[in-house]
Amino acid sequence: MNDIKYKHLWAWDRMMGSTIEYSQERQAKAAAENAPEDAIYRDLDGTWRRFENVTAQTTRDRISEFLKEVP
Repeated sequence: MNDIKYKHLWAWDRMMGSTIEYSQERQAKAAAENAPEDAIYRDLDGTWRRFENVTAQTTRDRISEFLKEVP
């Protein structure tokens, strides 16, 4: 994937084991919906959840490690 705008979303997808195709779809959806820049996933009700709201330090650390690999 090139030109990843939503780096936290990409990192979350890597952590969750999502396919590249799924990640591309989610990047496009986030862009179309003007998701926050640090969005990590979208709830069923349409709310974009943000990295800043992740309280579990282990999860924050894992996402941060994946962020280092963003192309």
